[in-house]
Amino acid sequence: MLIEATVKDHAGHSESRGEPITVSDSPILITAVPEGGAIVPNLENQVFILTSYPDGTPAQTDLRVHIPNSPDMNVRTDKGGVVCVPVGARPVGVTLQIEASDREGNHTTKSAVLQARTGLDQILLRTSAVCIARASAFTCRYSRPSARVAPTSMLLRMVKPLPRTMWILWAARRISTSRDAGMAGTVEFNAYLFGANAIPVADHRLVSSSLRMS
Repeated sequence: MLIEATVKDHAGHSESRGEPITVSDSPILITAVPEGGAIVPNLENQVFILTSYPDGTPAQTDLRVHIPNSPDMNVRTDKGGVVCVPVGARPVGVTLQIEASDREGNHTTKSAVLQARTGLDQILLRTSAVCIARASAFTCRYSRPSARVAPTSMLLRMVKPLPRTMWILWAARRISTSRDAGMAGTVEFNAYLFGANAIPVADHRLVSSSLRMS
């Protein structure tokens, strides 16, 4: 919000000045984001927890994370205010109770409601890193491992800058792709699978590369 003051002298001349300030009902802001945007049912998910101050500055905090039917976790965010915690497989979404505190004595608590994707057939594409160094490993998991999946029914496709397609031989099998000049910038990877009744399901990830083209 903007705080503005106006001063007027006896001659009727006035001067105004405003100063923007940040107003928040909490000294620490907490955000929880599943790796796939929403909880993928029946698979273990990774959830990124971000803590920051109201002005947007990352907050390095100690967290206590309570997940229903699981032991509480005590973790600490990095200098960027981020930490990743695992959430065990479950058929529906989940609500996390998160307590955060910093070394300045600030403390806050938040209930983070994480919705789940709908449908029994789901896949989860996971990358080893969001920034490619020399190579990046991908793991693709299927939410119904007992169902029969043809070896060529799942694929991973890199859509930028040049279309490339790589077939995954089986769900939960890892593949690696080496970095080259054609992968400079941001690359989008899409995983596809035709589930029950030939209904397609998909997941995608954005991966950036610091490689500079000469």
